[in-house]
Amino acid sequence: MKRFIYIFIALVTLAGCKFGFEVENDADPGVYLSCIASPDSISYYLRYASPLGVNAGDIPEVKVKDSSISISGRSLDQNPLIVEDGIRVYPVSGMLGTGDEVRVVVRTETLGDLDARTAIPAQISLENVSMTRTDMMGIIMDDFTFRLDRQPEEGEYVGLFMSRTVSPDERIWGWEEEPADSLEGPRIKYLTPATTVATNADVELCQVDFCWPRYIRTWSMGYGREEPFTVIPAEAFRNQEVSLMVTSFAGMLGGYPGAEGEDEEDEKENEPFDPEYTFTVMSVSEEFYRYSLALHRSRTDFLALMGLAPAQFAWSNVNGGFGFCGAVSNKSTIELPLSLLLEEE
Repeated sequence: MKRFIYIFIALVTLAGCKFGFEVENDADPGVYLSCIASPDSISYYLRYASPLGVNAGDIPEVKVKDSSISISGRSLDQNPLIVEDGIRVYPVSGMLGTGDEVRVVVRTETLGDLDARTAIPAQISLENVSMTRTDMMGIIMDDFTFRLDRQPEEGEYVGLFMSRTVSPDERIWGWEEEPADSLEGPRIKYLTPATTVATNADVELCQVDFCWPRYIRTWSMGYGREEPFTVIPAEAFRNQEVSLMVTSFAGMLGGYPGAEGEDEEDEKENEPFDPEYTFTVMSVSEEFYRYSLALHRSRTDFLALMGLAPAQFAWSNVNGGFGFCGAVSNKSTIELPLSLLLEEE
């Protein structure tokens, strides 16, 4: 009771805080650069960064004089493969390894020059994954434990994708209503673990919508069918392991695979659905983590969004512009059906 009173007083005090500030809109336009390097490709795109108050239709394209990419000081002289409007992708398979530096230099006609660099992080792999499940009246809490092939060192960061196949009769918020037999292949649901670690609550995990291996979406996380990518600092791991919780209310809607209270007659008539889980990890550079953390905070720092605390979202390692240049290692993947995943405990 005493603890509740203290929390209540703190909330009332916080609500009474007031910050006075004026918004100035005298910034010059600039260039936003997004670059991701992997052992297989280097991709980047440019966007015009406009001050506030400019109509979207009036924002021009970035006019580039020339650009260059170098790998550990060696110039990359290849034609890019354009995979999407504005995104330039350079195949570099076999040319990049751990520690190799990637540098991107862009000279524009009116917005100055940009210079950004990153380095390929050391490879890391999944050794195994296990899961324990708690079903509380349809609220499904899955606790996943990931074991790596080595303990990440200080200053290393691990990125994680989690997904599973979807039962034909499962309801998911946001899915369009489509007949199961009209879909090409199984439906995939990307999982979003909580960004807290029980063993160390001070460690900051973050999530972005990462379209491997091309770019980080800055506009779609939390909308539609995003692909959450969780970035985990080395400090979160203990003896090569980290545990992350995924909570779902889909069991209350019916059709959730493995949930309690499923229709026994349906199970007798049809073989129980055994979803396939896919787990993918890779190392990411510090620049990748710092930029991802800034994006994550911009969506989750509610006190700052409400004006009750200073905003601390901005981060960039692009000299002469905005954005980031980061790198990832090769990926490591484990696929397990739910039945085996639970047996891994």
